[in-house]
Amino acid sequence: MKIKRTINEIINSDYYKLKPIESIKYIYSKYYFSKNRILNSNEFLNILGIDSSILDSYKYNWQDIIEGNINECTDTHVGVPIEVGKVLYGIVRFYKPQILIETGIAAGISTTFILAGLLENKSGMLYSIDLPPNSYEEKAKDGSNYTCNNKGIGWVIPDIIIEQSKNIHKIILNDVKVSLPKLLNENQKIDFFLHDDLHLPNHMKWEYDLVWDYINQGGILCSDDINYGWKEFICEKNISFGKRNIDRFGLVIKS
Repeated sequence: MKIKRTINEIINSDYYKLKPIESIKYIYSKYYFSKNRILNSNEFLNILGIDSSILDSYKYNWQDIIEGNINECTDTHVGVPIEVGKVLYGIVRFYKPQILIETGIAAGISTTFILAGLLENKSGMLYSIDLPPNSYEEKAKDGSNYTCNNKGIGWVIPDIIIEQSKNIHKIILNDVKVSLPKLLNENQKIDFFLHDDLHLPNHMKWEYDLVWDYINQGGILCSDDINYGWKEFICEKNISFGKRNIDRFGLVIKS
């Protein structure tokens, strides 16, 4: 566990600063998941039973485009690390989900990797929910800093992916508490869900619990910045694999 990083996250969050017990639970969950942490995308995919050669198409078709955009803005962007992005790409390519939902776009890094996978698959529809740019505060309750209010949501997504994804990507700019239940009711069943919006445990647990009943058998639920909200969820569902994570990104497959 990176103690300095964890302490900084607590200090920068109004939520945790005002709730000492919640801060202790947060620190414990970081330690709990650090024991099963993986830092390499190939290793994580192999543990899932996915041959890492599935990333070959990423390497040849997307790597320069995507990582070039990301590397230009490493000092300001908010989003998943590249190794996590490659896992997202790999699981989209392997499982070929048809209906996908993500909460939280911000700069659009995870969105980029998911869309690249869908474009390679030539099938699938991604719904991305986020607040309108002018609704972002300078510092979110979970301590994250966002640039979406002046750069626009999804500003790191390469133009070529935006252009090619017009018919397979819908952005919903609204409160997730309103939009997510509505979207789930409209689709009835989904194949993939990614949490990456407000990283407060109660909110995260609410998303996991709500979405779980809508996920098809063999479908995927994953989350960035897992904390004790994720721990409670995987313990309730008795999903031991949920302890495994790549740089604080967790994933479970519904059986």
